[in-house]
Amino acid sequence: MGTGVRRVRHERVKRWLPLAVAAVATWLCFVAVLALAFTHASAPATELAVDEIPSSLLPIYRAAAATCPGLDWPVLAAVGWVESHHGQGRADPLTGQVRPPILGPPLDGRDGRARILDPTQPDGFARALGPMQFLSTTWASWGRSAPGRVGPPDVHNAWDAIYGAAAYLCGAAGRITDVHAALLRYNHSERYVAQVLAKAATYGTARGDGTLAWPVPGGVGSGFGQRFHPILHVWRFHAGVDLHAGAGEPIHAAAAGIVVAAGGEGGCGYTVTLDHGNGLRTRYCHLSHIDVTVQQRVAGGQVIGRVGSTGLSTGPHLHFEVYVNGQLVDPLTRLPPR
Repeated sequence: MGTGVRRVRHERVKRWLPLAVAAVATWLCFVAVLALAFTHASAPATELAVDEIPSSLLPIYRAAAATCPGLDWPVLAAVGWVESHHGQGRADPLTGQVRPPILGPPLDGRDGRARILDPTQPDGFARALGPMQFLSTTWASWGRSAPGRVGPPDVHNAWDAIYGAAAYLCGAAGRITDVHAALLRYNHSERYVAQVLAKAATYGTARGDGTLAWPVPGGVGSGFGQRFHPILHVWRFHAGVDLHAGAGEPIHAAAAGIVVAAGGEGGCGYTVTLDHGNGLRTRYCHLSHIDVTVQQRVAGGQVIGRVGSTGLSTGPHLHFEVYVNGQLVDPLTRLPPR
C-alpha cells in the first residue's frame, strides 16, 4: 500500500474519530439518563402519557424531576405539553436538539403583551424560547445542561430545557413544598397553573416513594398521637396533625391521586380523602369548601378545597391524616423536613 494512500486514510480517521467518540459519548449519556429515570420511576405513566410524550423525552422528564424533591414528573411533563406540546415533535431523539427552533412572539407591548426589553435578541425584545418557553433573561439564570451534554446549556435543546425547567420550578430552596406556588412562579397565571395541573393528572398518579408535599404552608399546631382533646376535655388519640392555616386558604393535594371521598364526615366536617396508589391515602378535614368530586383524578399540588372550621374544631386549621395499607401513620414521617 502506498504511503499516500495510508496518509489519506490516516487523515480520514483523524477527522472522523472525534465525531464517532462524541456520538458514542452522547449515546452512553442518554443510556445513563434512562437508567436514572427508571431508578427514580415515581409515578407510573398512563396510556395517555405514553401516547402523547415522545419516547425519547419521557425518561428525560422522569430523570429531571428526580433532581428536585417534591416535583412529580407528570407535573414537569405537563409543563412541556402546555408550553409546546413536547417540542412539537421536533426534538431529535438522539441529541434532544429541536429544529427548527421554537420562538414565541416578541414581547414588544403590542396586542396586550407585556413589553420586556432584551438586548441579546435581534429586535431588542424578549421572547419565549425553546420547548419549555423560557425568556432568555430567565434562561441565563436557570439554564441547565442535561447530564453528559457537552457545551453550555442550550434553550433549544429539549433535554437541557427540561432540566432547566426542573431547576426553575425547584427554585433557590432546592425543593418544592407548594407545587401551585412553583408553577405560578413559572408563569404568573392561575389559568396556566390550572392547565398544567389538569394535564398532569392525566399523565400519572402517586409518587412511588411515599413522599408527600405539605398541603398548606403553615406549621404543626398539634401532633400525632395521644393528646388532651381541646373540646371534649378527655385524653384521646389524635389521628393526624393539625396544620396552621387561615380561613379560606387553599389546600393542595399532597400527591397526585384519585378522590375517593368528598363531603361531610361527622367530627371531621367537610372532608376530602385521596387514594395515591401503592396503599397510600391522605385525608383532609374541617374544610370550608370542597373543590373536587369523587372519582376525580387530581395532580400533586392541585387545590382540592379551602381551609375552614367545620365539624369538631376550635377554629380554622387543616387536620391532615396519612394511611399506609389502611393503617394510620404519623404524617410527619411522610412529609419533607422544613
